[in-house]
Amino acid sequence: MWPEVSRTEIEDELLRALPVYGEVTRSRPLVKGHGHQSFVLETRSDTNLLLKIALRIEQLGRMKSLRQVLELAATHRIPAPKLLHFSEGTASFGGRPWIVQEFLTGLDGEEALPGMSESQRATFFGTSARRWLGFT
Repeated sequence: MWPEVSRTEIEDELLRALPVYGEVTRSRPLVKGHGHQSFVLETRSDTNLLLKIALRIEQLGRMKSLRQVLELAATHRIPAPKLLHFSEGTASFGGRPWIVQEFLTGLDGEEALPGMSESQRATFFGTSARRWLGFT
């Protein structure tokens, strides 16, 4: 069972960290999370965000790695959700580290992959790999 996260904690931290997005108008848990407690946040700015909170304080290293991966993806123009905020932990969320990134609508990668043709997979992974390595 995941630790309790109140809507008030979410709203307060988002306004403090990213005031440009305005108030949270709706918050819903995203059940499909791996190693994170995740929430989709709808905001007054009509932008949907994804809040990922580490399951434990001790996962700070993993969250820093996730931040680095997202920053590298952005640097190399690899399609990925944009990292908007990183926190090593605050009084909210039980002191656990957390990030906020853009929420991209559509299919989750795990769900989309089985439906892709061989050529689509080759194109996607080939292009991403070449971008990651700096060849395009």
